[in-house]
Amino acid sequence: MEPLINILKRASEHLEEGWLYLPKDRKWNLDTPSLFIDIDALEDNEVDEDDEPLIAQKKGLISILDSGTIEDIASFAKRLKYEFTDDLLLESLIYYYDHDAFLPHPGFKPNSSKEQQGNLDRDFYDQLGLERESIHCKSELCPRGTVKHSVYCKPHHFEMTLKKPCPFMD
Repeated sequence: MEPLINILKRASEHLEEGWLYLPKDRKWNLDTPSLFIDIDALEDNEVDEDDEPLIAQKKGLISILDSGTIEDIASFAKRLKYEFTDDLLLESLIYYYDHDAFLPHPGFKPNSSKEQQGNLDRDFYDQLGLERESIHCKSELCPRGTVKHSVYCKPHHFEMTLKKPCPFMD
């Protein structure tokens, strides 16, 4: 076992053939004990029926990525217009593992689908424009004015069109 950073640094130059094995708990850092194993070099008595190394199983490790992918991750991280650090290597590895994509820039956090939907909802709501105070919303007891091309105010038009409660009331 060796610290994860040692394997990542080798990958930034050239990594031998094999697979990276890390703890299942996913609390990986630069010092995480890891194994790099060339599965093809193992004897039959060193692997299980799924060709997984017994030593990795005994240590509670799971296979993460192959050497070629890890080299690609390191190469892409080097090309970013940021300082190439150990932390950037680790962040790049974890991002690739989580998203099956290269890290666009340090600290990048992709929008979750829930966040994306919230952004789309907000865009729709904002595109409804201003309410006309001279024509009252058709919804009972609503004191607001209507938006252009509708008999409803912004929140009620949102609810009628998207068939869900409007989270905006500005």
